[in-house]
Amino acid sequence: MYLFLFYLFVAIEWTFPRFILKQLTDYFNTIEIMVLVHLAWHLFMLLFFSYIWIFKNKKKTEFINKIYNLPKKYKFNLILIIIIGLIGQYSLITLLKSYNVSTVLPIVRGLSTICVLAFGYYMFKENITLKKVLGILIILAGIMLIK
Repeated sequence: MYLFLFYLFVAIEWTFPRFILKQLTDYFNTIEIMVLVHLAWHLFMLLFFSYIWIFKNKKKTEFINKIYNLPKKYKFNLILIIIIGLIGQYSLITLLKSYNVSTVLPIVRGLSTICVLAFGYYMFKENITLKKVLGILIILAGIMLIK
């Protein structure tokens, strides 16, 4: 039961904010929305890290040491994640300006599922079963129907 609630919460978190972004496109341009969202996120994180800095000295020290000792490949990956995230957010807001959220999100989620399967196979040597291939084909068919 708890596992289902986690899945549900993630699904809501992946869905609901896109409707807010769609509403913001009536008032702000794409770059302004990105800046606004990141400012709000960083303000929250600043408050959270201030709490840790003041009250959780051991955790702060452990975290700083982990960052300092982070291997170069992970530092590169973090930079790559930031670049991909910014491009992806810009693309999503641009799509939401022109199309319905109920059209954009299923297509993005379907394509995301295909990307997850491909990256999982190539990066982590995860198995691709006939069931997964059939699922991907059904997703592709669904994307074609939505378009």
